[in-house]
Amino acid sequence: MISKTASRDVLTLLSGSFIAKLIAMASITIFARALSKQEMAVFPAYFMLTGLSCLVLTLGIFSLFTRDIPSLLQRGEIEQMRSLAVTGSAVIILGTIPVILFSLYFGDAIAGLVFRDVDDGWIIKLMAPGFLAATISQIAEYMMWGRGQFGATSLVQMLQSFLRPIGTLTFYFWLGFPGVVVGLVVAEFISAGAGIWCIRDVVIGPLPAIYPLRRLVSESMPYYIGNYLTYFRGDGDSLFVTALLGPQALAEYYIAKILYTNAFLLMTAVDKVAVQRLARFIGTPAFLDTVRNLHVQISEVLIPFSLLLIALAPGLMTVIGGSRYANATWPAIVLLVAMLIQFIGVSYNRAIYVALPGTTRLKFTAIETLVVVVSTCVLAPLAGIIGAAFSRVIAALGIWLFGAFLLRRHLAAALPLRPTFIAVATGLPGTILVLLLSAPATGLRGAIILLLQSGTIWTAAFLGLTLVLNRPLIESLSGAFTRRYRAAFSS
Repeated sequence: MISKTASRDVLTLLSGSFIAKLIAMASITIFARALSKQEMAVFPAYFMLTGLSCLVLTLGIFSLFTRDIPSLLQRGEIEQMRSLAVTGSAVIILGTIPVILFSLYFGDAIAGLVFRDVDDGWIIKLMAPGFLAATISQIAEYMMWGRGQFGATSLVQMLQSFLRPIGTLTFYFWLGFPGVVVGLVVAEFISAGAGIWCIRDVVIGPLPAIYPLRRLVSESMPYYIGNYLTYFRGDGDSLFVTALLGPQALAEYYIAKILYTNAFLLMTAVDKVAVQRLARFIGTPAFLDTVRNLHVQISEVLIPFSLLLIALAPGLMTVIGGSRYANATWPAIVLLVAMLIQFIGVSYNRAIYVALPGTTRLKFTAIETLVVVVSTCVLAPLAGIIGAAFSRVIAALGIWLFGAFLLRRHLAAALPLRPTFIAVATGLPGTILVLLLSAPATGLRGAIILLLQSGTIWTAAFLGLTLVLNRPLIESLSGAFTRRYRAAFSS
């Protein structure tokens, strides 16, 4: 079973970024009203390009950190771990430098592709130094992930999520629109410094022996190809939205994706802890039991959370984007449906990631990427950003079913469907009821009233149905609350 420490680690990762994400969303609400849609596109463009810069020549070494560091630490091979970390980091940084130089030299051409205006080349050139900082941040993040430093990861995430909105707002009021880009880059460098500080015992000090480069590259290459697929699976929709529909549609899609992106922090936290825990049980009889326990816990918690968020989406989107981005509401709901399906499939995905060979994982990722790319290219021109959002739903559904097939075929295992069905049955009726009763909100006051009404209706429906269909969950939650209450107030 996944221990209580795993749940605590998930909460640790989440707590570090929750308040900061609220600040970030507040800054987005300001920029959504202050910037034109053409200017607003700079945010998704920056994240899209920094992600690409961390991919092009990094050879998949990031993923090798998460695979090998936990086992090296478990066996006490500290110097071997440092050798892998330092050598791998040096190769990653050297691979990032040509990407930065390319961006500086061809900035105008890149701007023509992303913003449809070569005169915006200065934006790309101003972003380019941030690519190095983003790479260093990724190095620190993956090492902390491999070492199980979830508290440190939480602190760095909180710092980064705090610095981005504060930095972009500060430089915006000082320098105007160019200050948005400056703020993003400055925040990236400060976050990178904080990440390095958290792993200073690994990367600072006497240099370890150089990790065999041939072995490093040969072991990381399957992940390298997979990381390309993962990038297109993750940011591929934004890349194709800007290519097919232009920067204004990219800005609308970015606003539509805000709830999905922020809620996905929960997926990321669960994902990191699950991989780190499951990696400990590879090849042992406890592995499949751990996967099944993970699946049950996700069903009981994350499925209702997703359905509640879908119910609240109309009010939240009015708060975030205002009337200028009213068309982003239903794409946001569709993206949250995709997130719901991804939550259901995370147990299958992580079991395959940890237990099966790299070639099998590569097939798994390739199919999802292919579905995202093809469906986006087909649906986006036909239906705009809601078509791009539906491509996420199709991909999530397909990869969930394919994951179940791989799990049964390679591990002779099947995860129980009953917890998933019960979670959907208790949460979905309230969500449908709220969406049917929700009237379009006008202004901030109307949006807050809508959120209160939606939350009340959904909670009442969920608790009533859970009492009928899943009474043990109510009793478990009630018992946990009673124990905590007594512990807090006992003499």
